[in-house]
Amino acid sequence: GGGGLLCGVQIGLNRVRWSNVKVLGVETEGAASFAAAKAAGKVVSLSSINTIASTLGALAVTPATLTLNPHIETLSAVVSDRQAVLGAVRFAEEFRQLVEPACGAALSVVYDEELLKKHTEGCRNVVVIVCGGSAVSMELLLQWKRDFKIDQ
Repeated sequence: GGGGLLCGVQIGLNRVRWSNVKVLGVETEGAASFAAAKAAGKVVSLSSINTIASTLGALAVTPATLTLNPHIETLSAVVSDRQAVLGAVRFAEEFRQLVEPACGAALSVVYDEELLKKHTEGCRNVVVIVCGGSAVSMELLLQWKRDFKIDQ
């Protein structure tokens, strides 16, 4: 959490001179420090982190997330913990790889038709950075499925 990956993406896009792109930072409701900063137009601190996507959590993002590359449209999306877990579950079922709910948050956008349409309308290509698997196991994923009543 904190915007390191987002800043890295912005730096990479700048290096290859891609400016006609949108970047979507996806967080869960209990760790939405980037969304809060975007809404306020400045870095703000959350009072606490309350999410299953604990590796996503940072009370505040680095200021660079708001100013690093003004030529790239950087947007924010906030999903529920259930949507994040569902993204991780769907990815495990489709690709046989485990990812944490923090990654599941980003994946939830492409697995949910409504979110996909809302956040990617007009986009020709969509890329999701898939990372984060050291804090998940099959046992944990199955427990989260039970906790969030995800049946597939």
